[in-house]
Amino acid sequence: MSLPAYIGEMLFAESAHKVIKGNVGFIGQQATYLRPNSLAYLSKAYNVAPPGNLPVELDISAVGSTQYGGNFVTSRYLMKYLGAKSCQSIDISDESGADIAVDLCGKLPKKLQGAFDFIYDGSYLGSVFDPAAALHNMSRLLRPGGRVMLLNHATWFNAPYAIFSPGWYFDFFVANGYADCQVFLGFYRDSRELHLGPMHAVYYNWSATRSNGNVPTLPKDFHVMLIVLAEKGKQSTDDISPVQQQYRNKKYDTTVYRKNAERIVQSSRRIFSMPQNIIGDERHFIEIPTLAQKMPF
Repeated sequence: MSLPAYIGEMLFAESAHKVIKGNVGFIGQQATYLRPNSLAYLSKAYNVAPPGNLPVELDISAVGSTQYGGNFVTSRYLMKYLGAKSCQSIDISDESGADIAVDLCGKLPKKLQGAFDFIYDGSYLGSVFDPAAALHNMSRLLRPGGRVMLLNHATWFNAPYAIFSPGWYFDFFVANGYADCQVFLGFYRDSRELHLGPMHAVYYNWSATRSNGNVPTLPKDFHVMLIVLAEKGKQSTDDISPVQQQYRNKKYDTTVYRKNAERIVQSSRRIFSMPQNIIGDERHFIEIPTLAQKMPF
């Protein structure tokens, strides 16, 4: 599990759109592939003011934290740098040093429901046997207005238990009435690019087909990650399991689902220079600027 450099850039872009505050939950222990000079670069690039009097905290314990020369900041330091009040790690047991031990594939304790303002998953969903149950519980962890960022495999690199499609995520958040859901596909060649970038990425444009979308043409010898950013609304639910488009009830598909999806597509969250209005845009995948391309390490 990790928080790669390009996810760090996406977090800065998101913070520039809506500041990350409150309580942040990390699903698992996350090695964060950002150094202090990387944060300084991103602060300037996205006009995010660095905090005052926050001592730098370097990671020496998370798996992967010493790769590529180490000297990376902790995930807790990164989130506090962005404005979070507190950060807690959530894992199936406390053997890994997690702050909260809970099986997200089981019943979520009531005290954890609505406990977080921001959740980050760096490939937990792909490593459990019941990812749908875990996703429902991640939604339950969020309070209204909270956000979740998910990073999981869409190809077999690193041998995950499960791989995912853009529609699997998009339909879940649409069905549960989320205020927003942005889905991106990132392309990389090897472990170094997976962690440090650069990451060539595209935005999944549901409005082009109004269905589960086409399969992108993959560059030769590239693998794919799915990156999802979703925001919970005041009336959002956690319990609805969607049905794939071709099997959905037609009345539901053309009313409730369509209304929720179109609201998301018209979101003002355009954090990577995409057109503001993409209704009618026939591109199934809209290219965004390459992530972590110029970031210093």
